[in-house]
Amino acid sequence: MTGAALDARVVVQRSAEFTLSVGVRAAAGETVAVMGPSGAGKSTLLAALAGFAGIDDGHIRLGDRDLVSGPGGRARAVDPAHRGIVLLGQDPRLFPHLSVSDNVAFGLRAHGTHRHAARAQAAEWLARVGLPDAGGRRPSELSGGEQQRVALARALAARPSLVLLDEPLVSLDPDTADGLRTVIRAALDCTAIVVTHAAVDALALARRLVVIEDGRVSQEGPVRDVFAAPGTPFVASLAGLDRVEGTLRGGRWEADGVRIPGAVAPGLRDGDAVVAVFPPGAVQLSAADADAAGVGGVDAGGDEARSAGAGAWSAGAGDVARSAGAGAWSAGAGDVARSAGAGAWSAGAGDVVRSAGVGDVGAGAGDVGAGAGEHAAGTWIARVRRLEPTLAGVRVHTAAPAVAVDVPLEAVAALGLEAGVAVRLRVAASAVRILPIAPAPHP
Repeated sequence: MTGAALDARVVVQRSAEFTLSVGVRAAAGETVAVMGPSGAGKSTLLAALAGFAGIDDGHIRLGDRDLVSGPGGRARAVDPAHRGIVLLGQDPRLFPHLSVSDNVAFGLRAHGTHRHAARAQAAEWLARVGLPDAGGRRPSELSGGEQQRVALARALAARPSLVLLDEPLVSLDPDTADGLRTVIRAALDCTAIVVTHAAVDALALARRLVVIEDGRVSQEGPVRDVFAAPGTPFVASLAGLDRVEGTLRGGRWEADGVRIPGAVAPGLRDGDAVVAVFPPGAVQLSAADADAAGVGGVDAGGDEARSAGAGAWSAGAGDVARSAGAGAWSAGAGDVARSAGAGAWSAGAGDVVRSAGVGDVGAGAGDVGAGAGEHAAGTWIARVRRLEPTLAGVRVHTAAPAVAVDVPLEAVAALGLEAGVAVRLRVAASAVRILPIAPAPHP
């Protein structure tokens, strides 16, 4: 493993309304992912590190060299060609008049490597990126994915101290992107900063993740830790989780009259500001006026659901609702709800609930499932804000609290889902984690 440690604090005033002010560190040989919404400042950060954009304040240190230092970040700035940094973006920028081999060897030749040695090293790198026989071809004869592999080989063949990857997979089809992702993971042998919009890239390529929002670092840490405990709604969306802010009351999340039970993180006390985190697929959605004794809802987890009439999606009387995950969603009067996971979600009056785990939401007098009293903990009425198509169906975004629910396409028509429609939501305690609201890191 090669490369040098990076220690940077970059301040760039891009306009009167926007200033980028972030700190980024990477140990020698470490890959750090950078994510953030469009316009957050990710590409500005890479341009500043590479020397293609000046900084208004801060410093950039790579190994034992100060690339940019001094008051205002302007006292000393090393020219981009001498920083030992390579920036690889969405456009491979290959030289069309050179062969693939000469493209890869270009950086080596520019640094004084003899022609024969440079071509030998180029051949080695082409083999490493899966193109051992492409050396004599021209870039125009390659596919988009193959061109990106050549660009990667050219970047790494020069033995840079730091590689900056600015969404190199975004313009590729899923299969090609997956293949190149594997190549990048195997070939990266130096310090690297990878900007990406895809959580899979961060998980596959990086050890740590830095999230930038509105020009500031909103969260950072080991990739899996960040996704497991998202600190902002944006990070939650990256991780594919619902995240709602509230207050801990009686061991439950609470806000605006909605109560959600769940596993409470150690050290939290009543009155603490907290977030409830759970996957959209763990939320049951049904018509707001669904018959309580018939309990109906959309099985967002993807299991079989039958129409019980009155706009509800549920298992009918005498049917069995099963879940291989967090528990059965709902069952009508007299039905049996079985769970192979962490607990049954709910059952109507007189139902039988069996669970291999713990954490049932519960059913009984006073709960929604029993059709009397106030809403049960983990159940509430919300209004649809918008519908978002997904590969598996539709993601329904609701308000107060802002929760997303994954449902099959047929549920949209069956329940008449559209903006403004009231729906009943239910989530099981076994699917919910209640976490503290973490302070944003210092820039």
